[in-house]
Amino acid sequence: MKKKKISFLLAVSMIVSCIFTGCGEKEKVEQTDDVQNTNEDQTKAADSDKPYSGTTIRVLTANQTCVEKVLYQSLDEFEELTGIKVEMEIMGTDDYSNKATVELAAKSDNLDVIFLRPLNELKQYTQNGWLTDLSYLKEDAEFGIDDFFESSLQSCTYNDVLYGVPILAESQIMYYRKDLLEEKGIKVPETLEELESAASTLHDPENDFYGIALRGKANACITQFSTFLYAFGGRFNDETKSLMGTEEALQAVRYYGGLLNKYGPAGAVNMTWTECAALFAQGKVGFFIDSDAIYGNITGDSSLAITEDQVGFAKVPAGPAGNTPFYATIGAWAIPSFSKKQEAAAEFIKWSLSKEMDLRMAKEVQNASCRASTWEVPEVADSFQPEMLKAMTESREVAVAGDRPTVIGVSQARDILSVPIQEAIMGNDPADALKEADKEFQELIDSEQSD
Repeated sequence: MKKKKISFLLAVSMIVSCIFTGCGEKEKVEQTDDVQNTNEDQTKAADSDKPYSGTTIRVLTANQTCVEKVLYQSLDEFEELTGIKVEMEIMGTDDYSNKATVELAAKSDNLDVIFLRPLNELKQYTQNGWLTDLSYLKEDAEFGIDDFFESSLQSCTYNDVLYGVPILAESQIMYYRKDLLEEKGIKVPETLEELESAASTLHDPENDFYGIALRGKANACITQFSTFLYAFGGRFNDETKSLMGTEEALQAVRYYGGLLNKYGPAGAVNMTWTECAALFAQGKVGFFIDSDAIYGNITGDSSLAITEDQVGFAKVPAGPAGNTPFYATIGAWAIPSFSKKQEAAAEFIKWSLSKEMDLRMAKEVQNASCRASTWEVPEVADSFQPEMLKAMTESREVAVAGDRPTVIGVSQARDILSVPIQEAIMGNDPADALKEADKEFQELIDSEQSD
């Protein structure tokens, strides 16, 4: 009996002792360490997958449909994928341009990605040292920059250095009245001589019908004239010299202006693309040569005077130097050189212009992709009329990068070079006006070199 009592007391004593001294604590600590180690391993793995997790980048952009309706709406996906948060500011073109220029001039380090308009801003921004060299992206096989049309990349290249990755672009094509050509037995023009002959045959101003419509208004006409300039073997300028004093430039001005003077609508000298497209849609024009980006304005609307089956699409006819439609990159992503988050910014560019996202933009908002592979996807191809798609892709394959002078003062240059074109449209010999324009353009180029 005594033994049992002692044993019982010892047992109670041991239990009490364990309570106060922490028996089993070692096992508990070991379990906690295991859990902690597991969590640390998981965190390290997550960090390796998302090395920029917790980073916030600021993207400043002009209001483009593909950006607003696809990329902006998908930013949560990017953050989930990379851990990078994006603060995107979308602005109207003019407000955006002013804000971007001010911040870049101030060397703001709180600006990580910008919407670059290469034909307007590339030269100025690069000469000021405001942009990061993105040539290293060519080494990223998964991103596949070689899938982009070469002419689109050239638009974003200055002095052989890539400063932007193109988002969307446009080229020039020929819209024509398929039904009228068939009715009159006229084949689709393949050369500029054939184009003039066909326009002459269709031209009937007494019945308010015109052979051809092209932009004729000052400044606005330059972009569409570019294709004709290239077709005659000319160019606007090189790095230091105006090339508008050449025989090729004179031939191009005479052809473009003469075509409108003889076979264009009355008042052509005051027309931009909106007036020209409206005339074509009203069934008053045989040929209309302009950007492929505006095809929606002249097809697919039951309120228009012409139906879809009356409209044909083709490459711009070839000149002495061949088929040379312009290819203009409207916008590209670029990284300011002052950004402190260069790598995270590059991750955003690679995600937003990946093959997957590019395909989504094309399918959801018919974005004019700069990736060749996107146009090979049946769903994308089916959203365009077959002839339209053929004209677009064939034009891109032979296109010349750019549709305007490559100077900082682009608008001023366009005003200067419009003068001889308008002289030709009005039926005057443009030779003297072109000489004067060449001189003024050279002075503009020289002034930029000395700044």
